[in-house]
Amino acid sequence: MRHFLGYVCTACAGVFIGSLISRQPDLLATQSRLPQASGDPNGKPSFSASQLRVDGDFLKREGKEVVLELPPVLVCDPLEHVLVINLEGEGGLARREHIKREFEKAGLKGRFHFWPAVNFNTDEQLAKEMNRKKCPCDAKKGCGLSHRRLYEMMLYEKWPCATIFEDDVTLAANFSTRVAAMKDSIPPFDVILLGYCPGGYKPRRGPKDQSSVPTLKYGWPGSCVHAYTISLQGAKTLTEANTPVIVPPDGAMDGMHHWGNRTRIHIDRSGGVFTGSYWYVHPQLSWQGVEADNLEGGV
Repeated sequence: MRHFLGYVCTACAGVFIGSLISRQPDLLATQSRLPQASGDPNGKPSFSASQLRVDGDFLKREGKEVVLELPPVLVCDPLEHVLVINLEGEGGLARREHIKREFEKAGLKGRFHFWPAVNFNTDEQLAKEMNRKKCPCDAKKGCGLSHRRLYEMMLYEKWPCATIFEDDVTLAANFSTRVAAMKDSIPPFDVILLGYCPGGYKPRRGPKDQSSVPTLKYGWPGSCVHAYTISLQGAKTLTEANTPVIVPPDGAMDGMHHWGNRTRIHIDRSGGVFTGSYWYVHPQLSWQGVEADNLEGGV
């Protein structure tokens, strides 16, 4: 009898393992369907068979309907898709040059694209979402629309994540190396803030610690979105939260302006309740310096 039971268990295990092996091609097929970044020898990503195109220094998206669906397997590399929101034309030139210098120092030359900021003086979609005949409109809501359009592009392209910067950011020493060092320890997340404004006040200089690998901490340390990594799930959540646009991008994240479960984020700061997956790095890896923040082209 004991031998018979051992035979049955062995047979069951064989069937189970065989079932797993038979399913493996489906998993591999699923992974193969995920978008893969390609690039040229200079490190610039290309976007074949997508709705993206490169126009000079800017990455642009052709207008197509966004479907809020997520692929089943996601692996995030924060430096695979790096974008900087910047006003096109002469109005954003000074900040564009600042970013090029700053990112070259950080080892990101040729590894990022500019993303067109919404012009709150002329944007027709912004006017429509604010129930106006035409702009000028609220500059901060224009900023919210700039970020949301980026999320919509992520959803169409099905990027696992992207790292987004505003064009007045200053990066800590060894930025790229330190971000890469924490890549394998990233938990499931909606947003990881790489810089923030404790109490709503902008830090004007970096932390003393400019060398250690940052620790990822859970929670919402303060507003500001000058540097953050957002997952595809986070992009979906924040697109839904800020359509039509009603708040600036950090307002859509921190829950101050949303009720009725419109977002999966914390709504009770005092009780320490966090219902969304919001993380931040310590020490900070970026800040908004006075010199860059005062350049022409900001909100």
